[in-house]
Amino acid sequence: MSKQRYSVKFVNLLLQSPRVSLALFILILALLIPGMMNIKADYSTRIWFNKSHPQTQNLDKFEKIFGNDQTISISLHDKNGVFNKETLELVKKITDEFYEIPSVIRVESLANYNFIESKFDEIVIAPFLGSEGDELEPASLKEKALNDEVLPDYYISRDATVAIIYGYLAPSFEKQNDSTASVTKAREIIEQFNGRNGVELFLLGEVTAAEAFREVALEDNISIVPFMMLLIMLLLLYLFRSFFAVVLPLALIGATILSTLGMLGWGGFVYNSMLSAIPGILFAICLADAIHILVAYYHFVHLGNNNLEAIKLSLVKNFIPTLLTSITTAVGFLSISLTEILPIRDLGFLAAFGTMLAWIFTYLLFSSVYVLFNGFLEKTTDRIRKRKKTNKLEWEKVFSRFVIKNKIII
Repeated sequence: MSKQRYSVKFVNLLLQSPRVSLALFILILALLIPGMMNIKADYSTRIWFNKSHPQTQNLDKFEKIFGNDQTISISLHDKNGVFNKETLELVKKITDEFYEIPSVIRVESLANYNFIESKFDEIVIAPFLGSEGDELEPASLKEKALNDEVLPDYYISRDATVAIIYGYLAPSFEKQNDSTASVTKAREIIEQFNGRNGVELFLLGEVTAAEAFREVALEDNISIVPFMMLLIMLLLLYLFRSFFAVVLPLALIGATILSTLGMLGWGGFVYNSMLSAIPGILFAICLADAIHILVAYYHFVHLGNNNLEAIKLSLVKNFIPTLLTSITTAVGFLSISLTEILPIRDLGFLAAFGTMLAWIFTYLLFSSVYVLFNGFLEKTTDRIRKRKKTNKLEWEKVFSRFVIKNKIII
């Protein structure tokens, strides 16, 4: 009874001050959403642990001594073999272009590989495709390359149809490299030279993979979120046949996702491929909160209650169930925040934050809208009450009785 009194008092407070509830809803949005301007993204290997973690410190030491081992690379494929004058010239041109890629500080390829050989009593060290190499026939270059200890399986393939150009990035322990700018420039180089002399160019390297994570995460949200919105809109329209029953859940979903992303920015979290799952998670949670309220609301309308009575009964009835569900769900997400892996920890915290925010937004939004638009909604509830009751959901009763009867076996 005490729990019921608390829920009744809380719901009455919201229903008696709908403008305050709506203003509070808008205020929270106004405070959180601007945080999206502060969002910084990182898809590199450094997102997984904080700066003080031993693994990160080991990586810093490695880069200080040996430099960054991450590369952005281009593979040249010539089905007739790379050892012809046109393709070798292309290797030299692309090698020169690679120095224009942002963050690249060292380029390695057949063109500038220091080939060591002895001539008479002298040791000659020169670029493999340098001025002296230009005088050699491609067949002679191929023989030298394939007999070298380093070149095969690194700069060229064993069948001599593929050559790779490596661009090594600057160390990132002080400043993170811009993988987007690097990959964009590399793609421009590919577009410029691809297809010349029948040569195919492909983009490779760890930096390319990191950029792919960013692009896939962005493309998924751009394509999947609108599709989910449309699907939910059609489903809600089919189930409830009401404008408010469609708009309110969608507004709740949008407000919760944007506010949580705002918290991501204000909290100094770094956006990454793991956090791109947040919109999908909050979609489900917001929808669950909204559907609980709506189903109970229409149930009480069918029983003959007017709009205000129905929304009050629905909010009171669902207060404890939805609150406990939200709290336990949030605790579940917070439990994964105990890990040292930063993206998973951040995902747990932000999902927990969004879960509780969704519950708060549900009560603020539904209580204020159903009171402020009472006149319009009352006309809708009149039509609902006049509808002839059917036994369309009789199977649910049969299933429920079956579960209760066989609870021990189940």
